[in-house]
Amino acid sequence: MINVGFFFFSKDKAEEVDEVDDDTYWESIYFRDSNNEKGNEIIRHIAEDGVYLVREGATGGHVLVVFANNMPKKYRVQQSDNQYFLGRDGPHCDSLEELLYEYYSQNLPTVNVKLNTPYKLHQNICDKHMIKSILLQTQNKI
Repeated sequence: MINVGFFFFSKDKAEEVDEVDDDTYWESIYFRDSNNEKGNEIIRHIAEDGVYLVREGATGGHVLVVFANNMPKKYRVQQSDNQYFLGRDGPHCDSLEELLYEYYSQNLPTVNVKLNTPYKLHQNICDKHMIKSILLQTQNKI
């Protein structure tokens, strides 16, 4: 496991708000719902560059969904020879978490955006009632 020691900062001030342990942090990246559109809608609702989640792909594997260029951008996480990667020319890592960590310091393929916050830990969605409200709104649209 990568020791990342993440801290959260308020947008208005660079004050430390909270510290989250590594296991909690990395668990917060996963969107576990069979309806992929709900995950996209959560990212669309937060609407802040670099906010992301990882969900299951329709045909298996993982998909990274990140807000970039005013919309959710999707990347299929590829895996070959026990290495995770988004594109052949980008970083190749031993775990999904290590791959995502790489994109905290470099731009994602095709966009000028770095990862910055898992959706579950974003200040606008930290409470479960907000997530439930977004999911209900999405359900009514479908």
